Amino acid sequence: AEQQQQPLTGNEEIKCCLSIIHHLLDKNEAVLAKLNGVPLLLRLMQRSLRMERAICLDCITILHDATQNNPMMQNHLYSHNGVLTALHALQQSPKNEHQIRAKLWAFIHVVCFQHNPNLNIFLANYGHHEIQRVLRIEQNNITMNLLKEILKVSRLIHYLFALWSDGNAKVFEILDLLQSVNWTIYSLHAYVIRLVSTEQQQQQLSTTTMSVTQRMHTSQIVLDILMELIGGVRMFMKRDDKCKKFIIANKRNKDVIQQIKAVQRDFGAYCAQHRPQMRLEEKSVHGRPYKFRYYTLFNEAREHYDAMDAIAEQATPAAAAEEKHADDDTEEEEDNGEHIYLAMKDIWNTIHSILRHVQRYENHCEQQRKMRELWKSTKRGRRDKQHQQQQQQQQQRQQQ
Repeated sequence: AEQQQQPLTGNEEIKCCLSIIHHLLDKNEAVLAKLNGVPLLLRLMQRSLRMERAICLDCITILHDATQNNPMMQNHLYSHNGVLTALHALQQSPKNEHQIRAKLWAFIHVVCFQHNPNLNIFLANYGHHEIQRVLRIEQNNITMNLLKEILKVSRLIHYLFALWSDGNAKVFEILDLLQSVNWTIYSLHAYVIRLVSTEQQQQQLSTTTMSVTQRMHTSQIVLDILMELIGGVRMFMKRDDKCKKFIIANKRNKDVIQQIKAVQRDFGAYCAQHRPQMRLEEKSVHGRPYKFRYYTLFNEAREHYDAMDAIAEQATPAAAAEEKHADDDTEEEEDNGEHIYLAMKDIWNTIHSILRHVQRYENHCEQQRKMRELWKSTKRGRRDKQHQQQQQQQQQRQQQ
């Protein structure tokens, strides 16, 4: 007797339909919006959050890829409160579901990218509090899945600091994100130093159990997060003088400069000790700006953030196992620390650019102070000082 194919259950049928929609999505985002697929996927994402994890991930992936391929989807998601739905799902999701939370953060980033109405909804509903909560990490509880979630959050923070058109010193003073950013830089700085250290006494038990490949991969993710955060601070300082003063002269943010100085010191020591024997891409020319060699998104050719993530997610388990086996075979040949060195060197140069702005600001303040002292010694300066003293005495008499 011929074996009859078993019918699909409810959840399996939904997964099959979502898989078909995802495969047919390329250049068909308008059809998804026209046939009311956006509100349907948003409701399905919210209802399947605690019931069926795979269905929730498929819904978020479809909405993320559709918005990434066609920015016009941002308007459809705005009309259906897509950002608010994603934020509620983020607040309701368990704290250990890092894969779903990372997808939600990536979706929020894509929806809010260069679309201020969506971003305003996200911030008006206290989305920045969720950012602060994620960034308040502890070194003893750092895992690979948590780092992937923080990486998505750091990309959103980099957009807020560097490209958000409404972002200024007053807005970020209200959002109060720099304290959490400083905490993350401090925690990940100490963590990555333990990962790349060769001395056993500097390594904790959580890092000694890792293989060399796992330590290098984890270190690279940590360096990516640090580059997003520190690079965002650098681009924010270059907006205008008020933003620069907010980072340097604000008493609440002075720890940020001190912390990135410590990062530059340790990364510089690592690069000086582990400089690989490799040919540079081009000779350095005096007066030419530094060209980032690992983080190419800061150069002329900007690659998309999630290109490698999409390739990794679409890979089959067999292909992933084969790739892991190949990595183990070529560990001594390819994984010689060049990527770690280049990433640390790029971060070092980014911090050096920040410290140049700090030095220029301090020199400007010192020059203004000297000019003020000279002004006080002139005839008109003494006259103005006497006039100010007289006004103060009159005010005191009126108060009495």
